[in-house]
Amino acid sequence: MQSAIWKLFIFLATTTAQSYTPTEQVDVQAHLITDPRDVSGQKFDYIVAGGGLTGLTVAAKLTENPKISVLVIEKGFYASNEGPIIEDPNNYGDIFDTFVDQQYVTVNMAINNQSLIIRSGKGLGGSTLVNGNSWTRPDKVQVDSWEKVFGMEGWNWDNLVEYMNEAERARPPTAAQIAAGHAFNASCHGFNGTIHSGPRDNGKSYNPVVRALMNTTSALGVPTQQDFLCATPVGFQ
Repeated sequence: MQSAIWKLFIFLATTTAQSYTPTEQVDVQAHLITDPRDVSGQKFDYIVAGGGLTGLTVAAKLTENPKISVLVIEKGFYASNEGPIIEDPNNYGDIFDTFVDQQYVTVNMAINNQSLIIRSGKGLGGSTLVNGNSWTRPDKVQVDSWEKVFGMEGWNWDNLVEYMNEAERARPPTAAQIAAGHAFNASCHGFNGTIHSGPRDNGKSYNPVVRALMNTTSALGVPTQQDFLCATPVGFQ
């Protein structure tokens, strides 16, 4: 993915996207503009509703062509201003019940007649703001169903995995992290993309309770996945 950084114009949390090369050092915050007149009356080739993971990815791919202009509309905030509460995965959970968490509430469910809270990010980046910086992929079976079940010719895992790799710049675990329990299969990752991914670097091994749970699930026949990005993210790690 060649354009990972965008020039952002935000009014009432509305953004536009403009292509930059990965090597350019762009101060995103300095490019935020809150006056709607900055885009009022302008014409764009595409308008993307929602500045979440999917919306920004679409905008990024479109603006790899410098002749294409894109307006991204996002109702939330530039939540990265909140700093570590969003950017540090060790703070996962602290963001819940804040202004960044939309907290959708379901109707009462059949089980115990209780409603449930669905966490959803409200800001530029969407639910990536509240997912603890998780980086994962769907199951190969799910992706292949787009072609097999819904007839979307060419939309299958084998054709799309190269684009997943294209986006990623993987950081393999260190020897100490591997000893602590982090598994890594280099064939399931990309190394030249713009999105940095890697194991949580907190230097801690698995909690004894978690390790006991892993042993128990393994004894019950639940598969232990060595790398969840290898097409089958079902199991325990």
